[in-house]
Amino acid sequence: FEGRNVLFVADDAATLARDRLATSAANYEFHHLINVGAGNEDAQILVERNYDLNRSLHRSVPTGDEDYDRVRIEHQLLIEAFHRRDCDAAAQISAKHIRGTIQVLLENLDAHR
Repeated sequence: FEGRNVLFVADDAATLARDRLATSAANYEFHHLINVGAGNEDAQILVERNYDLNRSLHRSVPTGDEDYDRVRIEHQLLIEAFHRRDCDAAAQISAKHIRGTIQVLLENLDAHR
């Protein structure tokens, strides 16, 4: 995870600023670094394959402050789990993060029909 501190600071700053474009870019880099560092080729392929869709959704589907806060907190919890080398906690946090993102996305898509 070389260079992770700069990346995590950028991710945190983007979410705190509620900057959708910067958050989208930082979120991609955050997850890309994790997947590459973990050697998770399947996740890398999934992120790469859906990059344009994810970027488009981040930019066009508005979310509330609570979602920025949720993402920032979950990213911080993931970082802490990685530092502790706690794979079980990282897996649980990741699953919660994915479910939360899907739920927020679906709720916001329904609200903007």
